[in-house]
Amino acid sequence: MKHPTLKLHRYTIPLRKPFHAAKKEISEREGFIIGDDHGIWSEIAPLPGFSSETIDDARSFLTGNAERIQSAFHKHSLDRLLLDDNLQPELSRLPSVRFGLSMLSEQQKAKTADQPLYIYWRNLFYSPRTRRNRIEPVKGYVRCNALAGIMDIGSLHQLIRYRQECGFRTVKVKIPAEPDEAFEVIRETCLAFPEMLFRFDANRSFSLPDAEHLFQQLQDQQNRDLSGNIAYIEEPLADPDPDSLSRLEPYGIPVAADESVRSPADIRQLEKSTSVKQLIIKPMLFGSFSELETMIESKLAVTISSTIETAIGRRLQAHLAAFCNTKITTDHGLDTGYLLQMDFISLDSGPHIQLGNKNGLGLTPDTSHNWLVHVKEF
Repeated sequence: MKHPTLKLHRYTIPLRKPFHAAKKEISEREGFIIGDDHGIWSEIAPLPGFSSETIDDARSFLTGNAERIQSAFHKHSLDRLLLDDNLQPELSRLPSVRFGLSMLSEQQKAKTADQPLYIYWRNLFYSPRTRRNRIEPVKGYVRCNALAGIMDIGSLHQLIRYRQECGFRTVKVKIPAEPDEAFEVIRETCLAFPEMLFRFDANRSFSLPDAEHLFQQLQDQQNRDLSGNIAYIEEPLADPDPDSLSRLEPYGIPVAADESVRSPADIRQLEKSTSVKQLIIKPMLFGSFSELETMIESKLAVTISSTIETAIGRRLQAHLAAFCNTKITTDHGLDTGYLLQMDFISLDSGPHIQLGNKNGLGLTPDTSHNWLVHVKEF
C-alpha cells in the first residue's frame, strides 16, 4: 500500500488594506499549507511583527527535515517527532511549525476515529468516564466577533450597526491610547448599542495610573447607566506584571490577556491574577496541540483568535474554538477572511463558521491557484 505523500505549498495573498504591526506595514499575507491528497491539510504562517519566527525560518525547518516529517506522518508519529530532543532547540523557536505539524497529527487521529476534529477532541477529553463538569452540547458551528479599528465615533457606530445587521452580536473595538478619549469611545458605544457585547482592545497602551484612571471612570459609569455590555478590556497595561494587574481587580472591569499569552507557562502565571478573566489564544503564535491543551485545562475563559490565516488555518482554529465551547459558549476572533483579497473559500466571512460533519478538518484546498507555489513534495 502506497503511503500518502505530504506536499508543501507557499502562498502570497495581498491584503485588501495594509495594516501596521511593530512599526512595519504589512500589505500581503505569506505562509505555507501542507497536506496530502486524502483531505489532511494544515497551515504554517508566521505573522511579521507578532511571531517569534520568520517565514524563512519555517521553510528552512520544513525543507531541511522533510524526510523525517514524511516518515513520521506515514507512521502516525508526528507527536513524537515534535518532542524529539535533537529537534527541540530549533522547534522551540518555531510555534507556527509546531502548530501546523501537530494539526496534521490530530487530523490523522480524527480520521481514524471517523469524526470531525472538534468532535474527536470532545470525546477524547470529555468521555463519560472522565467528565468532571456538565458539558453543554457542541453545535456544528462557532460564532465570531466583528472587528473595528480606531476611527471617529460616527464611523465606528455606522460600522457596528452594519455588523449588527449582518448577525454579529459581539464586536472587538480598538480604543485610543489616551484614557479620557478611550473612556468616551467606550461610554458612547455601549450606550448606543445596549444589546451588543463589546471587547475593547487597548493594545498595551496605558501606564498603570492611566489604566486605573480609565477603570475608575468605567466603574463610576457602570454604577450610573452603562448596561453591563463590556465583556472585557484587552491588554490595558504597557507592563502587565502580576502586581500591576492585581491593582485593576477592585474596579470590577474584566481584563483579557492577548500578547501576554504565548506559552503554557504564561497561562499558569495569568491564572494567579484575579483581574484576568479571559485568555485570547492565537494558536499560530502558541504552538502544538499538546501545548494548547493547557487552555482547556485552565480555569479562565478562552477566545480563539486568528492571525489572518487562510481558510485552512481559520478552519483549524474554528475546530479548536468549538472544542473550547464545550465548557462555555463564546464568540471567537476568527472573522478575518475578508481581510484577504483571495482565499481557498470565496465566501468565508460572517458571524458563523460552519464545521459540517465530515471527518478531520472537513476542507480540502484547491492547490491550482496562481498565488500558491509548490515548494516541495516530501
